Amino acid sequence: MERGRGGRGRPVRARGRGRGRGQQVHSSQDSGQPSAPSSSSDVNWSEQDATPQQFDFQGNSGVKAAVADWTDPYSIFCVFFTTSLIEMTVQETNRYAEEMLPHTKTVWAPVSADDIMCFLALLLMMGNVRKPTLKSYWSTDAMSSTPFFSMILSRNRFLAINKFLHFVNNSIVDAASDRLRKIRPVVDHMRDVFSRSFLPSRYVSIDESLLLWKGRLLWKGRLGWKQYIPKKRSRFGIKTHELCDSDTGYLWNFLVYTGKTATDAVSDISSSAQVVLDLMSGLLDKGYCVITDNFYTCPALFLKLVQHKTDAFGTVRLGRKGMPSALKKTKLKKGDTMFRCSGKLLALTWYDKRQVSMLSTVHDASIVDTAKTDRSGNPIAKPKVILEYNQYMGGVDKLDQMLEPYVSTRKSLKWYKKFFLHLLDICIYNSFVLYKQKNVGTKATLLSFRLDVVSGIITKHHMGQRQHGGRPSGSGDMPNRLTERHFPTLIPPSATQENPKRECRVCGASKQDGQRIRKHTRYMCAPCRAVALCVVPCFQRFHTLLHYEHDADDNSDE
Repeated sequence: MERGRGGRGRPVRARGRGRGRGQQVHSSQDSGQPSAPSSSSDVNWSEQDATPQQFDFQGNSGVKAAVADWTDPYSIFCVFFTTSLIEMTVQETNRYAEEMLPHTKTVWAPVSADDIMCFLALLLMMGNVRKPTLKSYWSTDAMSSTPFFSMILSRNRFLAINKFLHFVNNSIVDAASDRLRKIRPVVDHMRDVFSRSFLPSRYVSIDESLLLWKGRLLWKGRLGWKQYIPKKRSRFGIKTHELCDSDTGYLWNFLVYTGKTATDAVSDISSSAQVVLDLMSGLLDKGYCVITDNFYTCPALFLKLVQHKTDAFGTVRLGRKGMPSALKKTKLKKGDTMFRCSGKLLALTWYDKRQVSMLSTVHDASIVDTAKTDRSGNPIAKPKVILEYNQYMGGVDKLDQMLEPYVSTRKSLKWYKKFFLHLLDICIYNSFVLYKQKNVGTKATLLSFRLDVVSGIITKHHMGQRQHGGRPSGSGDMPNRLTERHFPTLIPPSATQENPKRECRVCGASKQDGQRIRKHTRYMCAPCRAVALCVVPCFQRFHTLLHYEHDADDNSDE
């Protein structure tokens, strides 16, 4: 592949990793590591390439939360949805319901912490099982019924909690000063617990995210600070600036955009650059490297980060203040590169299918082989800064991709309720990251983790008030097998057998001498999906032990 290095005027097209040709312009270095300029107005760009030294990484990456049992997904979830958050939600939901009862016909009884947790469990299940309306989850139609929902909460009870769900006392919040007042306690809680529970690795990425909408854009015309981003899938909605770990996609910090503020007008840097400094406030002076896109990247921001021993690189708009004018004026051909350096700063533009411009404090202008070839068999080479940008920039995108298949959000006229459900999904994903970090080699998926969280919630918080009958379809253990009252019954006759038998669930899950135990029984537990169980001792083990498998020396006799 032909490629050229900087130089004045027309870029050089040559093979190899030669330095730029032509006279050096405003060179600030002769040898060694130069000092960085203090502001974008002091930047003097030169044609001399240099390899900047990356700051020593002093961050203590990894899980910081304390959990008694890291193999229990429910316990990890409780790191984020703490008792204090649930109690606050219970208090404000009951308060709001009492205020609204004179104006509504909804039947209401005060909620408890158990009610709210079971409500959250059903919301999580709605992310796994998608249906067009909320009421359809309680349908009794044989073709589409999902009896699990009616076993946990009645339809009217669920809809009542959903209607009055609230997080603040309306009588004491300042309606003019904070646009996030309806959900401010939840946002502040999540930001705090996200940053305390995990520290990211050296590379972190910052990007915009837009809360996805399904169907009609109900916020359009109702929310004064909604955003329109045509390149995003949802286009309209609430925009958040997110800082994620580049390796795992863990959301470490976020800011919700609520429009321009008074501080934007007096800041010495752009508002987008200030967002990066705010998101990085707990990671500065530790040798982190932040990757940004051209919405945030500018020389003034990167110089500020360098002052705090923080490296950065990302795509940049050539029209940004402080960018070298030579890069703006030159037209490149495919494969050409042109660069300028100033201290730790490298400004580089490269033409492939279109022109791509980068700004970095950790790279030189070297071009490396990608180990790929084009259709003609020629090796493909790219600037190293672009390869590493593609490698480390995807933290926020990974988070969005992981959330998309299981979104719990539903259509709502109350924006803060939808944003709360979005935060609920993020809590599940962050919990999953912690679970994977502590259980290396596990084959668990996000879907199985969500189901385990729901199972844990129902086991701990469902009191078994709901009555249900019949034999539900499906497989797996019911979460309420450890909480409700259970009695053995005979398996009913079938069309071909008068006294049918089925394999015992406990025996079938156990092994003896390395072989699975196969034992059939005439008894079952009807409330637990009609699961077949030996009367002694399997029935008791199944309804009292979380892990009910037989030990090697156990005998299962009916």
